[in-house]
Amino acid sequence: MYLKSLTLKGFKSFADRTVMRFEPGVAAVVGPNGSGKSNISDAVLWVLGERNAKNLRGQSMEDVIFAGSSARKPVSVAEVELLLDNTDGTLPVDFAEVSIGRRMYRSGESEYLINGNVVRRMDVLDILHDSGMGTGTNSIISQGNLDSVLSSRPEDRRALIEEAAGILKHKERKAKSERKLAQMDAHLARVNDITAEVERQLKPLERKAKKARLYKDLSSELANLKLALAVDDLRVLQQKWDAVLASEKELEASQQTFKKELEASEHTLDALQRQLHERSNQENSLNERYRRSQASFERLNSTAMLLREKRSGYLQEIERLTRFLEEARVRRGAAEHELAEAQEAAEKAKEESVKAEKLRGDLEISYTQRVNKRNDLRKKIDTLMSEQRALVHRQETAKATQQALRENLSERRARAQVIDAHVADAAERLSFAKEQSETLETQASRLEGDLARAREEEASTREKLNALVVARDAARCALDEARTAFTKATAERAALEELERSSETSNPAQAKMMEEAKTLSSDCSLVSHAVSAPAGLDVLIEALLGPELHAVIVSEDSDAERLIFAVANSDAVGAIATFAPVFKEDGRSFPVGPRRLVDELDIDPRYSAQVGALIGDVFIVDTFSDALSCARNSQGTAARFASLDGCIASTDGKFSFVRFSEADKQNNALARRRALAQAIKEEERCRADYEAAQSEDGRVESELRQAQTASLKLSESLANLKGQSESARRDADASMRALKQLEGEHQRLLAEQEENTAFFEKAQPDSDELERTLSQVTADLELNKEKVSELEETLSPMRREIVSLSERLSDARLETARLSERLAYTDRMVSTRKQEISASSREDASSMQRIHVARVAANRADELLATLHSLSDAASLVSTRLEQESRSEKEQSLSLHDKIAQATKESREARERFESVASRISEVRIEKGRLEVQVDAGVNVIVRDCDTPLEVALAGDRLDNRQEAEAQASSLERRIKNMGAINPDAAEEFEQVSERHAYLSSQLEDMRLARKTLARIVNVIDERMRDDFVATFEQVNANFSDIFSTLFPGGQAHLSLVDPDDLENTGVDVNSQPVGKRVKKMSLLSGGEKSMTAMALLFAVYRIRQTPFYILDEVEAALDDTNLRRLIAYINVVRDETQFIMITHQRRTMESADILYGVSMQADGITKVISQKLDNATRKEG
Repeated sequence: MYLKSLTLKGFKSFADRTVMRFEPGVAAVVGPNGSGKSNISDAVLWVLGERNAKNLRGQSMEDVIFAGSSARKPVSVAEVELLLDNTDGTLPVDFAEVSIGRRMYRSGESEYLINGNVVRRMDVLDILHDSGMGTGTNSIISQGNLDSVLSSRPEDRRALIEEAAGILKHKERKAKSERKLAQMDAHLARVNDITAEVERQLKPLERKAKKARLYKDLSSELANLKLALAVDDLRVLQQKWDAVLASEKELEASQQTFKKELEASEHTLDALQRQLHERSNQENSLNERYRRSQASFERLNSTAMLLREKRSGYLQEIERLTRFLEEARVRRGAAEHELAEAQEAAEKAKEESVKAEKLRGDLEISYTQRVNKRNDLRKKIDTLMSEQRALVHRQETAKATQQALRENLSERRARAQVIDAHVADAAERLSFAKEQSETLETQASRLEGDLARAREEEASTREKLNALVVARDAARCALDEARTAFTKATAERAALEELERSSETSNPAQAKMMEEAKTLSSDCSLVSHAVSAPAGLDVLIEALLGPELHAVIVSEDSDAERLIFAVANSDAVGAIATFAPVFKEDGRSFPVGPRRLVDELDIDPRYSAQVGALIGDVFIVDTFSDALSCARNSQGTAARFASLDGCIASTDGKFSFVRFSEADKQNNALARRRALAQAIKEEERCRADYEAAQSEDGRVESELRQAQTASLKLSESLANLKGQSESARRDADASMRALKQLEGEHQRLLAEQEENTAFFEKAQPDSDELERTLSQVTADLELNKEKVSELEETLSPMRREIVSLSERLSDARLETARLSERLAYTDRMVSTRKQEISASSREDASSMQRIHVARVAANRADELLATLHSLSDAASLVSTRLEQESRSEKEQSLSLHDKIAQATKESREARERFESVASRISEVRIEKGRLEVQVDAGVNVIVRDCDTPLEVALAGDRLDNRQEAEAQASSLERRIKNMGAINPDAAEEFEQVSERHAYLSSQLEDMRLARKTLARIVNVIDERMRDDFVATFEQVNANFSDIFSTLFPGGQAHLSLVDPDDLENTGVDVNSQPVGKRVKKMSLLSGGEKSMTAMALLFAVYRIRQTPFYILDEVEAALDDTNLRRLIAYINVVRDETQFIMITHQRRTMESADILYGVSMQADGITKVISQKLDNATRKEG
């Protein structure tokens, strides 16, 4: 792969569309300074994805767009297109040529293109990954950046080895994986929190959902039982109704029949009785014989009909098989025709394949012969070219020596003339430098004092800032504690309220009354809400009041009645009570001494009268003995005396005792109300503490931000003072160094003057000898060029012949493959058609056999049918004769006497039946009316009460055990009533939360697995990068030593790792020792030595991982002729392996190029380009 062309339009100084076409080898770009040569390397770097404007010698990306000149307006877009030859498939795209383009608009929009299609920058980088190109590539050395290879940090030089090893893409993948891991950890924490919160909600919802499902299931089961019982009732009634209807119809039909029989028996009594008695026996015998004969006749007819059906089936099968045979013969004929065609095609394809194979063999032999001959000519040309390069080198060496001597003399004479002027100027500059040094030293001392004072102030501010940070952390801890306490108090209060609501709604009747009480305009409350008792009396009050503790207190009698009526008119079950203000204490007398219970309680003033009506007569004593004594001493008054140990004594002689467990003491209604009140107070206190903590945290945060702002300003001021102080100190030190340098320069000039005088006396070059040597080398060079031209003329037609043979050989190979595939296809067709013909023959034989069997069966059926016809005719004649005899016998054998007796008996029985049926018909019609009413009621229950269509209800299964179903329905009704309030949406909410929890859990598991996978990927990438880095480092080190010794004959160089134990992060040091030197630091090398060392390192990397092309921008600017000659010689060695584009001012570099591009800039500020191919380019084409 190589760079074929570069198109620029609107990019920097290339305002007009400019196309630069390149070929393999070396291309030199030349031109004066400022003409825009380096813009070419910037354009290539930019189109490959560079996003740092500084690397493009600009301040912002808009700087790459042509900004206009005195003669041209600015353009709105910059566009660069890179065309690469991809015939070797280096890039992972199926194109022989790949164009990569980039556009930049002044609006800031940018777009990348691959073969004219807009793509992402990532797509461009992806296809360039393994080609050695892209951002950060070292194949493009911009102007002035060559020394950075040596002056950069060891960690930066490591990137060269990593690029050669091809592990930069692995580093990017590792970085992506690590970023994903960091994001995934944050997501995992968030998902964990959400999952925990959802899991916390699941259990309460699950309990409610179970209750709702149970209620739904019980209700559905109860409805089904009620429907089944109603349907069973209706079915029973339906059966009774059907039986009554059938009985009525039967009785009516019997009544009519009996009436007709009675009339007939009375009219024909005498005649029928005698005839029936005389001939009955004989008639029965004849009838029996006739019946048997008729049965035989019918069996024969049935058998004949069955035989006819079988015979018809046999004939149809014969007809179907005959048609199948005909169709099979047609198909077999077509298959035999296709078989013949396939065999003919196979023979033809075989002949053509043999011819094509023979032609391909002949062409391969001719092609191999031509290629071998061309290679021999190329070897000869290469030998001559090697000799030519040696002659050119000798010629250039002679010219350079002669020119160097002449230039040296001229330079020494000019230098001697200006030495005196330089000495006077150095003295003047020395005086000025002394004055400037004193001024700068004073200024540096003043700035250092200001810097010390600023540092003290900054330290004080930092101490204050640290104290505020500690206070901020303490405030945050206090805020977190207050938030936790407030959350806990809120949860406790909510739990107590929920417990209180559950207790109040456990009685459906009471829940209904509380719901109705909300509509009252006057005050109302539960007794437990209106009374607050101390911890020692709450159990005693619950024992005294019992269920009345949950009674409703109202202010008006009408309200109490309204509540009772509302509950009575509803379906709610349970016991309730309500109280109106009917209690009056005026005129009542109470015992003196014991404490009244109401005086010990905290009662809502609005309901003191109602509470007094309940427990106003209760007094508190210490023991049961005290209660008995007070009750006996208070006879005549209505009072109760309760002791603290649970005993209650009344003046009416009633005594009771109650004892509660510790759990009941903690869970009674008044204790719950008291705990709820305490929880509300605690919640309010925690809320106040939380708000105070929030306020304190905000105050400390505000002070901290102010302190941070002040500290930042001081830090900025300190940094400015430090920069000014260091700058002043550097200026003062530089002034002193300049002073010393001027003194040394004066001494050096005097020494140089003496050296020039000595040189003029000794330097007399032998120019005549150099001229003779140069003439001889020039003649040999011309002779060599003539020989190369002759061989080139012979090679050119041979190359065209090889190309033609290559094309013919490719066509022959393609034709051979096509004929082979065609031959295989025809063979498969022949095999397939033979199989079809064989299968058709086997099917024909089977069909013929089945036809023969069917014909035999049909003939057998014809014979049996003839026999059955004759037997049927005989049976028909016998039946006819018996029928005639039976009729004749009936007419002759009737006995009138017996008929009369029989008719008399039948007449009497008919009359009795007729009267009995009339009586039963009346009873049935009464029962019918009663059942009609019951059926209508049952239908209404099913359709209206059960809301089920009658047809659907009757389609259900019958009830097996009615008593068990009725008992089960009663049990379900009781269970539903005892369940209390139900949230019908709880089940749906639980399902949604469960699905969310399952989804979150699965996602959490997937994220954990993905995290493990990413971690494994990172480990694999690290291991592979380490192995590749070590192997590539060793290869680059060996290459570096080899190339350095070539560029610096006798010199040595090698690479070393800064920290060999840390292969993932270690830097790379460069160690070079030119011949005759002992250099410990790369900075001690000269400019040319640095450039050559850097080029040796780059070429060592290029040898490991070659890129399609290299752009070198004035890399040889610091080289002398000798080093430039060595560099050009090495480039000539590798020019056949890769492509070089060199931006240069050196004549030697231009002469070694295959093509020259001249770059110039006219007065309009626009770069123009012209190209010129050299003779060397023509030679390389061979």
